[in-house]
Amino acid sequence: MSRPAVPGRPGRYQQFVRANARTSAFLAHSAGRKLRATHECPEIPTRRVSPGLAFSVWVDELVIGMLPRMPDVPLAEVPRLAEDVDAALAAYDAHGWADDPTAYYPEPPAPERVHTAERRLGRVQYTALSFASGFEPHPDVPGADWWMALQGSDRAVAFVLQHPEPGRPWLVNLHGYSSGKPMDLLAFRSMQHHRRLGYNVIHPILPLHGPRARSESRSGQGFFTHDYVQHLHAFGHAVWDVRRCLAWVREQGSTSISLHGVSLGGMMTGLLSALDPGIDRAIAGTPLVDLAKPVRHETLGASRTAYDRLGLLGDKLDRVHGVVAPLTLDCQVPVAGRFVYAGVADRMTTPGEAYRLCNHWDRPEVCWYPGSHCASAWSREARRFVDGVLARPVPSDH
Repeated sequence: MSRPAVPGRPGRYQQFVRANARTSAFLAHSAGRKLRATHECPEIPTRRVSPGLAFSVWVDELVIGMLPRMPDVPLAEVPRLAEDVDAALAAYDAHGWADDPTAYYPEPPAPERVHTAERRLGRVQYTALSFASGFEPHPDVPGADWWMALQGSDRAVAFVLQHPEPGRPWLVNLHGYSSGKPMDLLAFRSMQHHRRLGYNVIHPILPLHGPRARSESRSGQGFFTHDYVQHLHAFGHAVWDVRRCLAWVREQGSTSISLHGVSLGGMMTGLLSALDPGIDRAIAGTPLVDLAKPVRHETLGASRTAYDRLGLLGDKLDRVHGVVAPLTLDCQVPVAGRFVYAGVADRMTTPGEAYRLCNHWDRPEVCWYPGSHCASAWSREARRFVDGVLARPVPSDH
């Protein structure tokens, strides 16, 4: 059966107009309360609205307009989605995934026949690593064939900075939605952590992102969709490939492994921290933790009516996303090795998502910086927090 195409985005002028309007509305609403925490998140600190914070909010709003949009499901196919949801939930019952979400994720072997090639990004020299992914979707979950046909390549890819001598700690950086390009080495400041703190650094690229995107698609396009059963394959595939990268890292003789993910990468950090017992430290930046929320929020108009009629935005939506929600899995990283940072004016994942992960992770050390989602890339507070965490010895109780 055919699947939906990705609808177009507004033009550049319309995106600027929209960003200006939404930023003005947010700041007008926030000025009176000075970004005071809501009653749902009382521990998020109060921050004054400043020109820098206002600019970061505007950047968030502009980027939101530029990101690939979640594809809609044509009205004629909504009944098919309802059938897929029921089939997926039946698979949950058959395999026990609702009671034990970790059972959804098989442990992959270390990659074989790893190909490496030396690359440069300005003055930064890095290694592009690739290997056959080997991922196979669960046959009991609908849409497996469509997901695999969507892939631009069957190769898993990672960017690596590695010291020649063995026995170094490893830092695993997990990129956000629509990223996955060599520029991430700069955005994560990987060279500084490699040279100054002595880490080997690896950047696994998630499916449909960066060099793994289809030639006619933008990075990340198709990873998120209102055809939401596909999220099971997307995260199953992503977790499989990253864990194969972790297996390769261990073959290099790692002394410790730290995860650092931003946005979508923060969600991956939450999942992997529950699935891989060998993670020593986990840093979740501006994390996404609940995909049911944006699906429910962004399903509008006639589509919402059709979804509601078939019960697709209620309990079934939450249950389907149970196996890909970090809040349903128990983190295996010691509490002393868990860290979260987020912007108090985050307009994408919102600070509430980070707050929920903090509570689920038993109140770890957290940094609430005065800025938005995108501001994590330049916030001094966020950078100092991450640098300070990575400079510490790995917790000894793991």
